[in-house]
Amino acid sequence: MFLDKKLLIEKEEGWILPAELHSCWNVRGLYSPTQFVLRLRPDIHLELQSIEPGIRSNSELSFQQIQAFSTYFHETIHWWQHIGSTLGLMLSLIYPAQAHINNRDLKHLIEDIGPVKSILKYDAVHKGSLKNETGSRINRVLYNWHDIEFFMRLAIDPKKASHIINSPYFESVGHSYNMA
Repeated sequence: MFLDKKLLIEKEEGWILPAELHSCWNVRGLYSPTQFVLRLRPDIHLELQSIEPGIRSNSELSFQQIQAFSTYFHETIHWWQHIGSTLGLMLSLIYPAQAHINNRDLKHLIEDIGPVKSILKYDAVHKGSLKNETGSRINRVLYNWHDIEFFMRLAIDPKKASHIINSPYFESVGHSYNMA
């Protein structure tokens, strides 16, 4: 096994992170369940691209190629572990679901009030002074987003439900699960 000592150099303000590691911070690869994506460092991609397609024995591959494939295989297993269950698949699709369910209303809100961030703060400041349809759109966006977020939090750690049920956006556990 090869240990790159450059990665262990420490400065006073923290670790030196070579530019080629920024895609995955300081790891060779990762599976991000919230983004539904498997990431590999650029050097791992290059090693994988250097392997001719087909079945190979380990004697035909360099140590770096074997390590690169091992990283890819390892992260792929994480991907399968996550999406291999109904809950894992649903959790992976949380962010696309939040964007999809609110897409139409968000487009109309951009026309109505412009590109505002945060909608939650905007709603708190302008509550009561908004036109009916704009207020309804903001309401739908906030409730839809929170319903799906509550589902995720309840599914991952139901013991923390007390933090959720006190939210003004919480209707019920069943409603959150239904929306998700």
